[in-house]
Order: sequence, then structure tokens, then C-alpha cells
Amino acid sequence: GISQDQSYVIYNADQIFAKDNPIIDLAQSFQPATSSSLTKISLYLKKVGNPDDINVRIVTDNSGSPSKATLDSATLHKNLIGTAFGWVDVVFSSSPNLTQGQTYWLLLNVSRDSNDYWVWGKDQNQGYIYGQAKYSQDWNDDPWFGLTGDLNFKTFMGGQATFLDNVNVLGDAHA
Repeated sequence: GISQDQSYVIYNADQIFAKDNPIIDLAQSFQPATSSSLTKISLYLKKVGNPDDINVRIVTDNSGSPSKATLDSATLHKNLIGTAFGWVDVVFSSSPNLTQGQTYWLLLNVSRDSNDYWVWGKDQNQGYIYGQAKYSQDWNDDPWFGLTGDLNFKTFMGGQATFLDNVNVLGDAHA
């Protein structure tokens, strides 16, 4: 079955992104405690206004910053995220295999909009010892810079994620 592997859930500050240059794309690194497939992640997010969907990537490490080597990606649809903080799951289609102790990055790639943007919960005291947070104006072309704080996330390894999609329930539903 699926089990939670890494998490950092201490929230004491907001990290706004996609509003103003240069903090557009965000990334949080982590090191799995076990070698297994990454089934899903959870992110502690909220939105301001009506921003575009988020492209979520799992990438490898390149000398302490996110690389351009994407292991998997998924779209986090804006309608799944509210204007108050909440945990939102991202399920990956190929469930990439990750190796215990190696550094990987959760990377959120978005479009800039000064009126419609995102907020990721974080711990400004940088208490997560297995990774760090960084930002870039454009993850594909620009350098990465360190953030003060660690972004809130959870990773889930092993098993298979199961979910229903595009289902209309016209009566009772039980699971």
C-alpha cells in the first residue's frame, strides 16, 4: 500500500509566488527514506484570485538546485484549490522510482499574474533538515535562488494511487 515517506507540515508563514518577479516558480527538495515509487504528493496551498493551473514536476538534483530532468509531471487544476489553505493531492501517472537518500525536487511551474497568484505555506525557521526551498523567475531558463524557509509538503511512496475521474453520480455512491 501507499505510505507517507517525507513530510514537512510546520506552518508559520506564507510564501507568495507567481505574483511578482523574480519569485515565479518554486521548488522544495527532499530525500526519500525508502527506495520506492513516488505515488503522490500533497501540498499546502491557497490561491488569490483566479490564477492559471500549476504544472507540478518531480525533478532530479543538479548541484543543489532543481535540474531540467523531469521524472514525471502532473497538472494541478486551479479549481481544486481554495482561497483558504488546504492540503491538495497531486497524483503522478508513471509513479517514478526514487532512491533512498538521493535529493529530488518538487517543482511548481506557473505563469506570473500580479492579480491572480498562489501562496504556499512554509516554515520560515527552516526546520526541514532533508531539503531546502528555492525560487526562479523561469525554472527552464533562469538560475535558482534560496528562500528563507521550508515549504509544506508530504510525499507518499509505494503501492498504486487509486481514484475516480470524470464520474457523474446521479444517486448514492459508496466506497
